[in-house]
Amino acid sequence: MLNFTFFSFKLHGATYYSVSNGNWTGSIWNSSTTTGTGSPLPTLVDGDEIIIDDQVTISSGTINISANIKIFIRTTSTSNPAKLIFVTGGKLVLSNSSSTIKLENTTGNASFNPQIDGSGSGSSNQITIGSNEVWRASNGDIQGIGTLTTNSNNGVLPVELLFFKIDE
Repeated sequence: MLNFTFFSFKLHGATYYSVSNGNWTGSIWNSSTTTGTGSPLPTLVDGDEIIIDDQVTISSGTINISANIKIFIRTTSTSNPAKLIFVTGGKLVLSNSSSTIKLENTTGNASFNPQIDGSGSGSSNQITIGSNEVWRASNGDIQGIGTLTTNSNNGVLPVELLFFKIDE
């Protein structure tokens, strides 16, 4: 008689929270809370998560991340929606094709849906996941809930299923 035991673990790295509005490369990140003192992001590793619940800007340069990470743009208050803002040619390159950007709203109020904002001049503002450009400022801002993956087409978020009913 053979006995087999299998274990499955979901491991992830660290979680980094935005603690204030500011530039992605600034001292606005904290590894334990959404408030308090911030510091710059360290080098990210596979499994790390970034939670943006403020207004974070990527400006005039390219942020390259090779690790498999998840970015959450998460609105948690009805004072301001969470935003990832691109200005003057800002680019976010997530070179691992398994990386994702998820837009979430925990307030229940759609007028505070999170946003990817490219209105700060520069039609070259863009997001790439894997080798696929998934958003460019000239496509227009994205506001809503959903997930951008390497298969996203020009920043189109999936449709939200509101209900499901089967009639006999």
